[in-house]
Amino acid sequence: MKITGSIDRGDNISSILDAKWHEKAMEVKDPRAVKFVLLHPFIALILSHHSSAETSTIGKAVSDALNVFYGQMGKTYEDAKKEQDKLIDYITTMAEFNHIPIVKEKLREQLKQGLPKAFKIVDKLLPDNSKEHAIILKNALDYDVQNPLQILRNAGIDIEPELEEFRQFLAEISGKKIEPKKPKFPETKKAVEEELRKAGVPEQQIKVVAPRLATAVWLDKWFENAAKSYTYKKLGGVPLDEIKNLRNMILAKKHLAEVAAKIMEEHWTRGNHVQITEGHVDPKLLPLVREHAQGMFEDLENIRKQVKEGKMSVEEAINLMNVERNLLDMAHEHVERLMGSPEHLAKNPRPLGPEDEYVIRLSGIIETHKKLKPHLEKARPVILKKK
Repeated sequence: MKITGSIDRGDNISSILDAKWHEKAMEVKDPRAVKFVLLHPFIALILSHHSSAETSTIGKAVSDALNVFYGQMGKTYEDAKKEQDKLIDYITTMAEFNHIPIVKEKLREQLKQGLPKAFKIVDKLLPDNSKEHAIILKNALDYDVQNPLQILRNAGIDIEPELEEFRQFLAEISGKKIEPKKPKFPETKKAVEEELRKAGVPEQQIKVVAPRLATAVWLDKWFENAAKSYTYKKLGGVPLDEIKNLRNMILAKKHLAEVAAKIMEEHWTRGNHVQITEGHVDPKLLPLVREHAQGMFEDLENIRKQVKEGKMSVEEAINLMNVERNLLDMAHEHVERLMGSPEHLAKNPRPLGPEDEYVIRLSGIIETHKKLKPHLEKARPVILKKK
């Protein structure tokens, strides 16, 4: 069997599970070759980033190397893992033969670093030759699938940490800086809204509940992603500036939740459903609110309309805000404590500027997440009851 294909372009990791490889991985007759087919685009991406080239010649060079190793030499995928130096010899030889601009020794070193990362992903994608895993992979790699990672996650196959590690490795080859994946609140809120719709929650209630629920989900994801981040692992922690940014967002949202609860108690309970605006915000905190919590004004307006129309009681609105305020208050306290503990502070080995001089150790991030987790989980059902 001959292994053929073309290169996936760009440093977006999703491209690895894209293009013709979706189909080719499942078309091969020999099951022993499937892992070679899955390995191909990872090697091609290393070669592409090394040479700064995006041509089908790169795909051909990798195919030629794998064909020699597998087709002519009769080597297996397990042999490739054990004899990586030999595989690297074939790759560099075929790269030169196909006139790809490479620096041979540098490419060899990059392949030595990158191949183990690629093997880890391939092994996770197809842990054995069972029919069950073959079907899962076939469904995930179907050309029409928009989000193959979600299908894999649903089947208990999580390759995202390995993909992030590989993506960061590619960035280092090409001299680019890849920012760690950080959850964005608007995206989190949108995902929560979709979950509530699927659960049959009325649309008017979704506008009220989703933003409050999204706060707990967003905080949970922030700490979870930080602890898993390949970039932060290499730094030994999260840059202090990033923690300050998290603290500021929590502080902004907490202040606005406090302001909203106070207005509800002082005005809404008397039938005066005043709109909550920037004019109610502490002027000292207004810049933070504008930067980190501007979207809350729209959410609060949705609550005000619900109360004014008699679809929600003032007491329910106040309780809803108090749950979010208490959660943010707890998060703010833990993050301040984290930032103020010298044992969690370390020098940043690769600072980009004075504000990037220190990191908060990952051990402190994980410890804080563990302490916050029960409060995050407790808040979710309480918020949902308010709907």
